Amino acid sequence: MTILILCITAVLASAVANGSSAEELSEQLINDDRVKSIVDRFSDKKKSVNAVKRIFCKVHRQILSEYKQYSTIEGMLSTGNYDCLTGTALLAHIFNALDYNYEIVALDYHIYLLLDVDGEKVLLESTDPMFGYVTGKSVIAKMAEYIDDQDNKKNIKSIDFKKIPGLILYNTAVDEYNRGYFETSFLTLVSAFDYLETPKMENLLKLAISSLVIYEEISEEKLKRYLDIYLEISGKNPLVHYSEIN
Repeated sequence: MTILILCITAVLASAVANGSSAEELSEQLINDDRVKSIVDRFSDKKKSVNAVKRIFCKVHRQILSEYKQYSTIEGMLSTGNYDCLTGTALLAHIFNALDYNYEIVALDYHIYLLLDVDGEKVLLESTDPMFGYVTGKSVIAKMAEYIDDQDNKKNIKSIDFKKIPGLILYNTAVDEYNRGYFETSFLTLVSAFDYLETPKMENLLKLAISSLVIYEEISEEKLKRYLDIYLEISGKNPLVHYSEIN
């Protein structure tokens, strides 16, 4: 990213993301007394599928209370509202702190956790407190297949915890776009590109810049800067060209 992008995104860093880096996100989780209590309680326990189940249940009893789309880490910790992304981020943080071998599985529209405990796989679906703890190779395969089918089996991949803030920023941008805040959505999404790039992010970026031009009343100078940002990120011409705004 160039200075142009960094200058603009820095202005919104604290506004668009409460904890907009993996380090800050982890710090929020580390500083939560309930999270610390769970980590401390199991830090000297032997790693086992039973321990994983107990941790999963404790997380839902003590922290996660109600599913709410486009939740943030700060909102999850203060209200208990969570979605698949924030719930999975919380679980990943805890199991990382306990030195478990885990994998964050990301699809286009869903995310879940897969652990390897002494050769036995455990799938954790954070949005299902009753049946989200899944063991057994055949059962996990069926559960993963069902989840993948719901997501149309597109772009299934493992991601690093450090990319989670980018996905949270993307979700925030989607929510802002749906509520008609096109300029804020565009800038939030620009911040997300510091962490990862996906086709759905590029599509939303195109929608945001186009909607911004059509529906927002912004200066020509600012619009040109935004178009420069769009061009630098996407490498493609936006739907609205300079000739149309001069």
